[in-house]
Amino acid sequence: MKNLGWLLLLALFCACDDGDFVVETLDFEEDSIEICTAFEDELTITIFDDSNTEVLFINTSQIDSLPEGPDPVVLSSNTIVNYNVFDGDASNFFCQSIPPTSPNLVQEWLGTFTNVTLTTAVIADDEDGLDEPINMTDTDGDGLFNYFDEDDDGDNVPTRLEDINGDNDVTNDDTDGDGTPNYLDIDDDGDGIATRNEVTSETDVDPAANIGPDSNNVPNYLLADQTTGFIVTINREHTYFENFATEIIINDLVITNG
Repeated sequence: MKNLGWLLLLALFCACDDGDFVVETLDFEEDSIEICTAFEDELTITIFDDSNTEVLFINTSQIDSLPEGPDPVVLSSNTIVNYNVFDGDASNFFCQSIPPTSPNLVQEWLGTFTNVTLTTAVIADDEDGLDEPINMTDTDGDGLFNYFDEDDDGDNVPTRLEDINGDNDVTNDDTDGDGTPNYLDIDDDGDGIATRNEVTSETDVDPAANIGPDSNNVPNYLLADQTTGFIVTINREHTYFENFATEIIINDLVITNG
């Protein structure tokens, strides 16, 4: 699942009008950026002001989507950067095969520039409630680093559900007192039977649902005197979210009244 957030770092324009040198500061908000991929083999980025009447327009056929990796993408050819002013709300003007008849374009400023650089940072999150450092720690060796692994120890009990004492802090829950918190412990109750195996069948991936009749509603994987189970080789399905933040820098932009 992708949660896309776009960040624009651009404020200063050098504009030439009738021989006068003018420096304008244009204030755009982050949530005013729209991405259009409606047309094959091209990408359009529009950034509107608060009234949606002024727009910075970037169109390129050099790429057809924003980069999703850490390597910068430099646009230098087949790219247009214009600043347009309309006489009404233009938020629906772009990304249309046939532009609407209104609003009307009342000013068009044409841009020249050295290049446009796009750099994307990707942050994955498993939303398990832990503030985990972004590093290559992979406790269960499943190929998912802990910071985007919703089951850090691979015991088929999601990390966020290993809060046994109900204080919203899984780091201090250690059922067997072995010094390893449950969310990193493959045998939570220390009975020699792995948590993932204290289930009702070989295809059961929910140890928390295996509750005996005389257990006072406590799952078997948290009771050291319950040692029956099955060998489980399958894993619970994982979900994580990727957040994208793209920095857009236009270098040496000069706009002239067209």
